[in-house]
Amino acid sequence: MPCSAPANGSATSPAPAAPWPPRGVADLAPHLAALDYLETAAHNQFNRDWQLDTSTLEGHLKTLQESPLSARLLRTLMLTNQRLAETNALLARQLHQGAACEHRDALRRVSEEPLNSRVQPFITTLAEQTEAWFGALDRLYDAHEVARAPIRDYHRRWFSLETPDTPWAEFQAAHATHEALWDRLRQACGLDQGA
Repeated sequence: MPCSAPANGSATSPAPAAPWPPRGVADLAPHLAALDYLETAAHNQFNRDWQLDTSTLEGHLKTLQESPLSARLLRTLMLTNQRLAETNALLARQLHQGAACEHRDALRRVSEEPLNSRVQPFITTLAEQTEAWFGALDRLYDAHEVARAPIRDYHRRWFSLETPDTPWAEFQAAHATHEALWDRLRQACGLDQGA
């Protein structure tokens, strides 16, 4: 069942976050470092030997405020899921009807150019950055042992790497189906065998 975005009933809610750029975030490291520092602070909040550095904390919070990465990544993931589902339905229909190979040269061009040079790198970057960001969010939430149930439920529903029926699980399934359909198409039409 496809995921739908969380509803916000406010009449003056801000515009949705822009999706991820095609090459992902240029440098995710400062954002991950910010989450890591917050996780460390949560683990050490009662440790007398650990001292919170307010200027470091302020710098990390400023980094996190500059861009709504969670919202942008989630939106990109959901849009990608939608496009993969549409493409998968088209590929499956063409394979089922046996008509896909009628346009063998066009398929070869799509397979060699846009698919390999633009689509696959985008999907790979999206997967890597999603795993890194959602994993860091998981660790941060786990560090807050007293987090309220609604917050934990929200996190599990939208940002978990392990819970089924999340945008991440949907992405993994859609991507695996996409790869399998292209493999079947290449084999059925002899796309890997030269002209």
